[in-house]
Amino acid sequence: MIRHSCNACATRVLERVGREELLNILQSPEYKFYDQENTGGLWVGKDYGPNTAYERDPLWGLSHGATAFQAARFYYKLQTGTLVSPEQSEMMLEMLSKPGISHKFVKGLKDYPDAEIFRKSGTWRTYHADSALVRADDAVYILVALANNPKGSEWLVKLAAPIHELAISESAATR
Repeated sequence: MIRHSCNACATRVLERVGREELLNILQSPEYKFYDQENTGGLWVGKDYGPNTAYERDPLWGLSHGATAFQAARFYYKLQTGTLVSPEQSEMMLEMLSKPGISHKFVKGLKDYPDAEIFRKSGTWRTYHADSALVRADDAVYILVALANNPKGSEWLVKLAAPIHELAISESAATR
């Protein structure tokens, strides 16, 4: 469900975790992936596919949502081994590795074989999202973009290489 889009697979995992349990985790003081008072964040209030929402985002009324900040925090916790535990963080990184779809950031980084990419992307109508933890040489950076435009996927492709070049050159300059 992460490497290749599979709504039925994602819904099965959601059922195993439990819809309310996942929302409790996202809003928990321990993780703070959803801030009900200010900006929102990561939200899953609907099965994947055509079903109706069972719990909409309290701030924006979305069935699924993410802010760039909270997506970046998710990757930071993975990189630092603090998403649940170091072992669970490693397991999640493995799941996010080896992207199965070469579009958006992955397509934009295709000319950089040194780039190890851990990513999750999503598309719905004209909304295009991509998020990644990228490791290359001594550089480690998090890249998150959300676009609402029919050409949003193309924008994300064009963003990846210049940001990678900047990250690599800055990392080399600090050695």
